[in-house]
Amino acid sequence: MRGPVRKELMKCFERELQIRCPQFKFSDSDRDARIWLWNTSPKLVFFVMVQAFERADQFVVEVAWSGNEEFPWGAFGQLEVEQPEGRGRLGRLWESGPDTPVWDAAPEKTAVDVQNLEALREGRKTTIPEDPPLAQTLPRIQPLVADAVGKLMQYGMPLFHRVAEAHGVEWPRA
Repeated sequence: MRGPVRKELMKCFERELQIRCPQFKFSDSDRDARIWLWNTSPKLVFFVMVQAFERADQFVVEVAWSGNEEFPWGAFGQLEVEQPEGRGRLGRLWESGPDTPVWDAAPEKTAVDVQNLEALREGRKTTIPEDPPLAQTLPRIQPLVADAVGKLMQYGMPLFHRVAEAHGVEWPRA
């Protein structure tokens, strides 16, 4: 993800998450990812991570849990609520296919990438996709983030509620 797009993504995601889920507190970050945690009890911590793609103006959101404040890196793909740790892409909660949804701020570039894959399969010439202008991409970030956090509320929070029940932790009152 291009630097200005990444910066806008992280700023918007932080703001939207704090408005809709203020119980999540910033935990950790690197260049392409930020993690927030919600310490619900001494034995159960929930995590939300936004991850920017390195080579595209796209991002995903992950949900996770563990018995401590350490992000469960090794639990990727495990979303069974009774497990002590779990982690997966938010899109897996409503999409069951092999490709989980991503939020894409440059769909025109993605469309060229898809056309290039088809051209390669057919032995045709490919084109190099260009990044759309930042003036076009940056305004797309806030609506994408609002949708992502809305999906967190719709699918992620109910998952966290089921995890809490499975672990014998009372769901905190808002």
